[in-house]
Amino acid sequence: MPNEAVAELKVSNGYVNFARYRWHFRVERSKVVPAWLIIAERDDLRFRLAESIVIPALAPMIIAVPILACLIWLVVGIGLRPVAELSKELDRRQASNLSPIPTSDLPRELAPLAHAANAALARLDEAFLREQRFSADAAHELRTPISALRIHFENLAATTQLDHATQTRLTSAIDRLTRVVEQILLLNKLSSEELRRSFVLVDLLELCRRVVSAQSDTIAARSIQLSVDGSATNLWGNAFALETIVSNLLGNALKYTPVGGEVELAVYAKADHAVFEIHDSGSGISPDQQARVFDRFYRIGGDRHDARIQGSGLGLSIVKLAVNLHNAEIAFAPSRLGQGLSVRVQFPARLENYGQSHVEN
Repeated sequence: MPNEAVAELKVSNGYVNFARYRWHFRVERSKVVPAWLIIAERDDLRFRLAESIVIPALAPMIIAVPILACLIWLVVGIGLRPVAELSKELDRRQASNLSPIPTSDLPRELAPLAHAANAALARLDEAFLREQRFSADAAHELRTPISALRIHFENLAATTQLDHATQTRLTSAIDRLTRVVEQILLLNKLSSEELRRSFVLVDLLELCRRVVSAQSDTIAARSIQLSVDGSATNLWGNAFALETIVSNLLGNALKYTPVGGEVELAVYAKADHAVFEIHDSGSGISPDQQARVFDRFYRIGGDRHDARIQGSGLGLSIVKLAVNLHNAEIAFAPSRLGQGLSVRVQFPARLENYGQSHVEN
């Protein structure tokens, strides 16, 4: 019992330093006897009491929480594993793969989701097939009247005195209609999944030479200086689709390169890629238009190009489709011929049997 008061004798409470300790006190006046009541407790004792109560109570929780977290993580992970596998299955699929999702190994909870997804895939597949059949049927049906129209026009031109300008316009219109029909048929063929299953080893350089030889008349008629540079570069792909890429890009370069201009083709291997490049000295494509030229029926400057060259606006969209078929990349850049356009197609295909090919690092 101390000989002096711990705190001042007045109704109050708080903290005070006394006898080398920190005290928590309360002062009250007695309502029974004329005296002051002082209640005080050392803080260090209070803390020890709290620790003796809290630590034994928290220790099991501290040990149990990580264990519970691991158990929850394992249970949730195991429970969601079928969902993750289903997600990976859908993510791995090509856009053209609309076959049903296997449901035999799925848990009962995921079966309704898989059945709903399969129903949606079936509807999409049916819609795509319907669109492809319509395009193919329409193009085939148009071939006969277009051929008849050409024959009747030629007969009319032979028996009637048509002025040269009118005859040129009609011939150009019939040729353009024929090209549109052929391009629609080609677009429909490139949409077929059978092309992806018919990949073979193709020599890209030899393919380019065949395409150049097939367009030799156009090259000679426009007095274009054309060169093919590179060495044997093999890749796995569909020969028809690859020929379509080279033929359309070369055709565009020849159309938009002025008479007497230059066109260069290059084929080479770079690391594990096969690369095809074509450079021309034509009018080129502005950067703001390059993203849109792959849209179907889109033509720079509208129906007629600034160079007054007719077209259907399907050529580059067909090229893009064939490029996607090979998981390749296509990019535009300024031509190295001083003006014009450079088109680069990089195929991430498995390369084999280069022979004399040179692999750049």
